[in-house]
Amino acid sequence: MLKQSGVNDIGELRQLKEEYEQSQGDLVHDIAWLEDGLAIMKENQEEELKVLQQQKPQDIHVEVGAGPSVDLAAAMQEMRDSYKKMIDANQKDLDDWCRQQAGSS
Repeated sequence: MLKQSGVNDIGELRQLKEEYEQSQGDLVHDIAWLEDGLAIMKENQEEELKVLQQQKPQDIHVEVGAGPSVDLAAAMQEMRDSYKKMIDANQKDLDDWCRQQAGSS
């Protein structure tokens, strides 16, 4: 019985070893395939870089015409003053209208 158990264990271990070796062979094949793909991608990248470097212009001249700068703080203050004048005028008109309504009643 013990001998039979040992023989069965050895058979199972051989089967596991074969499966391991098959998996290892598949992985080695996959690694080689990926390395080939990587080499091809590197070659393509180098070729594309050469083409792009040949296409780029040698001298680039850029001129920017900017108008005079605006003082935003002064512009905001001007807007505030304008709105304040409108508010004061509207308040005066409202006060006058209220007095007129109170006087007519």
